[in-house]
Amino acid sequence: SDLDQPTYVHSTLNFVQMARREIHQVLKDNRSSDASGRMETEMYWCGIKPTPLGIWNYWDSRFRNSAIGMQQEVAIKSFLSVHPAVVRQDAVYLYGRKYRSVDLINTGIFDRVARSSVIEVDVYVLTMCVRHIWIEVGGTLFELDFVTTQRTVDGDRDISLRDLQSLDALRRKSQTLLRNEMPAIHQFHDDRFKEDTGEECKGGVRRIGRPPKSASAQRDTDDYDRFRGKAK
Repeated sequence: SDLDQPTYVHSTLNFVQMARREIHQVLKDNRSSDASGRMETEMYWCGIKPTPLGIWNYWDSRFRNSAIGMQQEVAIKSFLSVHPAVVRQDAVYLYGRKYRSVDLINTGIFDRVARSSVIEVDVYVLTMCVRHIWIEVGGTLFELDFVTTQRTVDGDRDISLRDLQSLDALRRKSQTLLRNEMPAIHQFHDDRFKEDTGEECKGGVRRIGRPPKSASAQRDTDDYDRFRGKAK
């Protein structure tokens, strides 16, 4: 029967949610674990709770700890991984994802990018979650935000670097497939057009002179653009 079959629990959490759970677990342990074995007599007289956090606070208040302060910029450069990215006219792109910040825009870096060209850069990435990345411009480190749209769902914000790389690979594969299919798709519909009308899809007669600019000709052009959904 089904009751005799082995079972297991399959987590419903993603990588980022699991990491958050572990952080909360550490905080919970620090506040609730029994650390009586590390307590000194004086701590009990001072009303210190026998927890890792209580003991830490006791010694820290007496300047007796081995912690070393570190600036955020130093920590980012020391512990985060470096990955290639590109700067386009509208954003910094990391594996197809767009990032921006007001401070970075104010540096004018996007104005220096020519149309249809890119600037190759390195960015600092927290592999656990790629909601933010960091880029150094002119000796200053900038934190960039993932550019969201109205279609962005909450689960898309907090994904790991590996998930982003996998998503980028899928995106590139789909673009390649589309490029390979485009000639056949275009030819199919051009042939169908000729069957329906007896005319070439891009057929025309070359005439001497300039195209007419009369009011009626302009109306015809405007009507055609509206029909194609390209009216100004």
